[in-house]
Parts: sequence; structure tokens; C-alpha cells
Amino acid sequence: VVTVSYKLNGLGWRHILRQVVLPGFLGELAFTPLGFALALAYKDQDIRILGALGVSYITFNYIFKRMWVKSEAEGEQARELKLVEEVGRAAASTLDVEEMGRRIGMALVGALPGTAGVVLSVVPENGGGPLHFVRAGDRADKPAVLGAVLRVLAREADWAGEAARIATPVAPSPPLDEITVGQVLTCPLVAPNGTRRGFLSIALHAGTRPTEGHHRILASISRQAAIAVENWRLYSMATEDGLTGLYVRRYLETRLAEEFERATRSGSAFCLLLVDVDNLKVVNDLHGHGAGDTLLREVAAALRESIRGMDVACRWGGDEFAVLLPDMSLEDGFAVGQRLAEAVKARTFAVGGATVNPSASVGVAGHPTSGPRDPADLFAIADRALYAVKKSGRKGTVVAAEPRDS
Repeated sequence: VVTVSYKLNGLGWRHILRQVVLPGFLGELAFTPLGFALALAYKDQDIRILGALGVSYITFNYIFKRMWVKSEAEGEQARELKLVEEVGRAAASTLDVEEMGRRIGMALVGALPGTAGVVLSVVPENGGGPLHFVRAGDRADKPAVLGAVLRVLAREADWAGEAARIATPVAPSPPLDEITVGQVLTCPLVAPNGTRRGFLSIALHAGTRPTEGHHRILASISRQAAIAVENWRLYSMATEDGLTGLYVRRYLETRLAEEFERATRSGSAFCLLLVDVDNLKVVNDLHGHGAGDTLLREVAAALRESIRGMDVACRWGGDEFAVLLPDMSLEDGFAVGQRLAEAVKARTFAVGGATVNPSASVGVAGHPTSGPRDPADLFAIADRALYAVKKSGRKGTVVAAEPRDS
């Protein structure tokens, strides 16, 4: 009866074998010899004694099975707690949300049976569209996993950051028309103030039914992920400019001091670029501050596409940007400045019936070529190079600071 009821509730044969058949078989195996021995010992006794022995045998067998199930449940709970602890520690050890999604995905894909992939979805602080970080057991399954998860999230009308209405995992979705992906479980990432910051989703292989363990683990890890995402959000607010998405000045100053110390100790080279947006005030006066904001965002976009992933770009203040280029000679830094100036010119945009043609002036200074004594001196050298550009009136011109006379 128990086996049939388990099967009708959608549990797999593996689960039924472990929860029902195996403990029953082991119980019979353990107590059958004892039952035979007692029956032989009391075969000439009163039938009531044999009946009492039979009841005792059945009772002991039932207790054994219950102890087995309890032991299995405690072992499963211990494994879940260990997994939640490991994932929480891994997520909390980084403020890079992409690395956070990778670590959470790796842990869940390897630990939860039947998992095709995991998706961490978050809303960036700068107001852009949601970010989705996908981890799949098979790289080829990533598009199917993301597509299945996005269809489920599309049913959440206010998921992009409104007050959370869901505090427990969403009910499993109906099977989706995917080759490798079946049901999707998803749980919101809720900040301490009740605001929803995103979702953690698990896509199961086609034919896999979610268990209570899937729901418990997803809910527990989602709470851990929500804390990590909130830490990332607060860190982003402290280090990123809200308008452009670049780093703030304070962050670059810290990195510049670190890079100066490293380069001085190792004898390596690096460059500092100062970028000034031309005619921002004119654009604000003619087309409004909204157009000026668009101009700054376009320059920031051109800057991002012109530098490497290891480079550090920031909004220095107002219409000025700065870029730290580690492990780069002055000549190479000059080439980056030229590429940046050309990329800015290509970011033409329309405001009403008018066209805005952006341009930016760039000054370049290098360590040790420009001979700076300290980070502030390096900045002053780059600033003088930028002033030379602005004074010449040649917009977009890049000037590299000459080596200082010894």
C-alpha cells in the first residue's frame, strides 16, 4: 500500500526502494531468524505466548524500519546543511556577482540529483536590465536552461525589484517543451527590507520530479544568496557611479596607489589616462541635462569598449573620466587613448531634431616613463597633458606626457 501510494504521488522507484523496500527487507532479514528461534523455543507453550511473541516481532520490525527512515532523514538533513554552509561561504567570499553565480551553480548542479542547470538572476543597482548567470551540467544545455527559466520568471510581473510577495519557493512549473529541461523551481532573493533583488532558479532534467529536498535546499540557499547579492549591491553603490556604471573616483585612487607601489617594487610599467568630454555644458544648455546625461553615458560606453577587462575606468567627476592601464607602456597607452577618442566620435546620437557629435580629449602619463614621484604626481602629469589638448583646441587629440627631465 505504501509503495503504491508513493508511486501515485510521483516519487521515483529509487526513492521508493530506499524509503520502503530496503528498510523492510533489512528488518525482515534482521528479525526473521530471531522469530524462528523464539517460535521453536516456545512451540510447546501456550498459544497466547506465541501470539505475544508475534506481536513483539512485528513491533520490533516496525521500530527498526522507523529508526532506519529517521537515520536516513537525519543523514539527508546533515548533507543539506553541509551544502548550504558550503554555498553560503562560497557566495559570501566574493563581491563579484558573476563569480557568485558561478560558485552557487557549481555547488547545486553537482549536489542536487536531476539538475540540468542553475540560474542566478539579479537586478543591477544602476537600473539596467536584469543579469542572468547560468551554470549547467553540460555547456550545450545553457541556452535551454536559460530559456526555460526566463519563461517562468516572465510570469512574475514585478520581479525587477518591487516589494516581494513570495517568501517560499514558487510551485513547480508545468513541463516545458525542451529537449533536456523539464520543470523549473525558482525562489526569490529577498533583501532584509523585504525588497526582491532577483531569483535563484533550478532547471531539472526532463522526466525528473522535484523532491522536498529540492525545495528545502533551494529555499535555504536562496536566503544565503540574497545576503550575498545585497552585499554586492551595497558594494556597487559605494564603488560605482550611478549614471555611467563606471567606478567612482575614490575606488580608482585606491587602485592607483596600489598599482604605483606594485610597479615601483617590480619595475613594471603602467599608464594613467585622463579624459575630458568636450562641450558638455553646451549640450546641457542647448538640449537639456537629459541630453548631457546621455552624452556622458555614451562616452562611458565608448570607454568600456576601448579598454581591457583588467583596466580600471572611473568617472572622475563632472565631465572627466580616468582610466588605469596596468602593465602597459606609455606608447601602448597612447594607442589606447587614440582608440578611445575615435570610439567617442563614433557614438553620435539624436536629441529631438538635432544630432550630437561627441568628442573627448585625452591626456596620457606613464610610470616610470613620465618620471612621477608618487600617484598624485602621476595624475598631475596626465592633467598637464590633458590641459595641453584643451588649450590647443584640437578636440579628440591625445597627448602623452613627455619624460620629465632629470
